[in-house]
Amino acid sequence: MLFVAFSNMKNNKRKINKDIIPEGFTLALACVDMLPVLFFGIAGLVLAFMLQSYLFGFFATTIFVSGALKVLWKVLVVIRKENVWPLLLQMRIALPLGFLGMIVYLIVKACTSDLTPFWNSFVNPVTLTLLSLSATGMALMITFALTLNPADKKSNWIEQITNSAAQFLFMLAIIFACAY
Repeated sequence: MLFVAFSNMKNNKRKINKDIIPEGFTLALACVDMLPVLFFGIAGLVLAFMLQSYLFGFFATTIFVSGALKVLWKVLVVIRKENVWPLLLQMRIALPLGFLGMIVYLIVKACTSDLTPFWNSFVNPVTLTLLSLSATGMALMITFALTLNPADKKSNWIEQITNSAAQFLFMLAIIFACAY
């Protein structure tokens, strides 16, 4: 599946850049785009609570704000028919940095303290099932990012519904792990 995605990357010529104003985006699409941002934001804050870490919360908040700015970009595309490029461009920087910060934090924390109780909260059938389903959705998102046209309305709907479902399942998994 990923091989097909990489081979189809060449065919996806209409990547969004500062000169393209996507057509056919709607406020409904922007609202649906906000759902995975909210779901991940909640999950990130619950994880920060579980880890008792303001730093991890900062990285989760960075990701949330970056996603919210992308939603704002989409709203401006709809309302003003304007591509405010920095609002989309920031996501290519802030989002990966936020995820990198979370990963580095977990690695450093694992090397300096015992995270066994934290990891053990994830080892139950419900949480593992939800995480597996969420990971499947994220794999689909990677495939979509490599194969679908991001400026196309239909492609955007497919991506946002898949992302919303995957992030909702991730949020449920984190909440269930916290309660476990």
